[in-house]
Amino acid sequence: MQNSRKVKIQIRGLEKSFGEKKVLDGVDLDIYEGESVAVIGASGTGKSVLIKHVIGLLRPDNGMVTVDDINVQDLSGYELQEFMCRFGMLFQGGALFDSMSVFDNVAFPLRERGVRDEDQIRKRVDEMLNLVDMDNSGNLMPSDLSGGMRKRIGLARALAPEPNIMLYDEPTTGLDPVVGGVIDRLIVRTRDRFHVTSITITHDIRSAYRIAHRIAMLYNGKIIKIGTPEEMRSCSIPEVEEFVADRTAHLENNLFQAGNSGFKGGN
Repeated sequence: MQNSRKVKIQIRGLEKSFGEKKVLDGVDLDIYEGESVAVIGASGTGKSVLIKHVIGLLRPDNGMVTVDDINVQDLSGYELQEFMCRFGMLFQGGALFDSMSVFDNVAFPLRERGVRDEDQIRKRVDEMLNLVDMDNSGNLMPSDLSGGMRKRIGLARALAPEPNIMLYDEPTTGLDPVVGGVIDRLIVRTRDRFHVTSITITHDIRSAYRIAHRIAMLYNGKIIKIGTPEEMRSCSIPEVEEFVADRTAHLENNLFQAGNSGFKGGN
């Protein structure tokens, strides 16, 4: 893929410290247009810090991030606000507005960006709800939804303004394995239908295998391995082997417990 597509996001020598703790220590990463990259690694390794630099919410101590050849760290004020409109974000819990209906949640970013034609808004909301298999849910409130449903609506809201880059923050966290698989399939559907460039941060190695063209492992502030799912499965780097084995065992244990309990989970 990378040989036939241009670099969409380029990260070079990225460093970031908080006090005496160095979180990112020279991260280098290229992400190609239309590519889906999953960033894996243990808690506290800087995965969220990395994507906050990509979207411009954090400024690097050293190094640089470019998106479409724009130096993100050079943006401020209105320029940064406009730049952020390129992105859609699916947060861990869906991050829906509890006081708004499903329809108004999905319509929110359209209205925030100045769309005033209610027929146009309704058409787009209906299209997005259909995409995530939540037709006829517009009148529901977030309190009426299961965890998986909230993630679906969060995805519909993120896609409504037609971003060309999607960021996914632990999209399957808190979901049982069956529902997590549903979310993964929706992410792949989104990737293939809209050709968006995607970055996913996740602990869920099976999810990474399903949704990513390439997987990058962050360890001690650096990308120590990036490759296809097949390359990651066969990687002999001890830290990668240990992480993959540990997360696979954890997921298998969750599947066993879910099977024994008869738990179906919300969809």
